[in-house]
Amino acid sequence: MGKKRIERFTRRDDGSMTIEFVFLFPVLMIIFVSFLGCSMAFVRQSMILNHVNQVARAYSVGFFAEEAAAEQEIVQYSGYFVDEGRS
Repeated sequence: MGKKRIERFTRRDDGSMTIEFVFLFPVLMIIFVSFLGCSMAFVRQSMILNHVNQVARAYSVGFFAEEAAAEQEIVQYSGYFVDEGRS
């Protein structure tokens, strides 16, 4: 009787889609989240590059009196801190 139950259990494929979902869902979520993270980083980089371009254009026409003011505007927008040891 026990052997028949095991044979019947191994022939059934009722839960096969559930098992496939359990194995594939985490992999697909990792791929999706990594694409999302990469796209957000790319958007942020594009925004910073656009702002640097605008500040450089404003500096070239004399909007900023000193180079330090233009650099401060870029640093303030991007959220990065200036390395004080830099010359």
